[in-house]
Amino acid sequence: MRIDSCRSRWLARNLVGRVVSALSVVWCAACGPSGSSSGGVEPSAPAEVIFNSPRTPAGFYSEETGQDTLYYENTISVAPVSMRGDVWRELCTDDAAQALSWSDASNNYDSQKRDLVAQAETEKYFEFQRTGGLRSRVHKCSYIDRSALDKLHPGPAMGTLNLRPITADRAKEVVEYLWFIDNQWIAGHKVLSTQAEVAASSVIYIFDEAEIGLGDFGLCDQIVLFKSTYSVDLSSGDISRTRGEQGKLMHCH
Repeated sequence: MRIDSCRSRWLARNLVGRVVSALSVVWCAACGPSGSSSGGVEPSAPAEVIFNSPRTPAGFYSEETGQDTLYYENTISVAPVSMRGDVWRELCTDDAAQALSWSDASNNYDSQKRDLVAQAETEKYFEFQRTGGLRSRVHKCSYIDRSALDKLHPGPAMGTLNLRPITADRAKEVVEYLWFIDNQWIAGHKVLSTQAEVAASSVIYIFDEAEIGLGDFGLCDQIVLFKSTYSVDLSSGDISRTRGEQGKLMHCH
């Protein structure tokens, strides 16, 4: 697998996303989803919600990244091309030197070499700013371990929150953070609304989402509604997600 070709595809999706945000979305009632409220959006007003709402609700986790690309180093990016397998797991460490070593390895194995121009770290990650607008990142294990998720063969496991104590606020932030970094390259993807449910052993967060797909050659654009349910175990920190389609809308020019 060519990791640089993956980066190029993600960049292309990002450019399409900027076009999507400029669309005036019109709901075709005859093409709406079956059922009245299974997607968490009233069928009489989904187009208005999609068009007028920001990408995420107020207070949702976000970062000001400008035109930069966020890239989390993983088991594929840090390996020579000849040794890459079919498992893509994002890496974590609490050692800044190890994080830099992974970033350097990823850069060395990439077809496009980028100079290191700045370094930073937060509670969540180490970051290595490189030329060409690339922000190479490595998760901090003290915050999250994502080794349970293979991005080439994804299942419900999303990672483990290692920050303690696990509170409802910390659980909320981590699932929003994961949505932010996992969906940065999905053009036209929005969180329309969120709900929280606190149980004895876990915190559940439900995201009502929409994805906009542009139609080619005069075809209608498609809006797909999804419901994602994240669960954070208050004892282990394990994070899981289930996701299901709730319906489709059409935007016809």
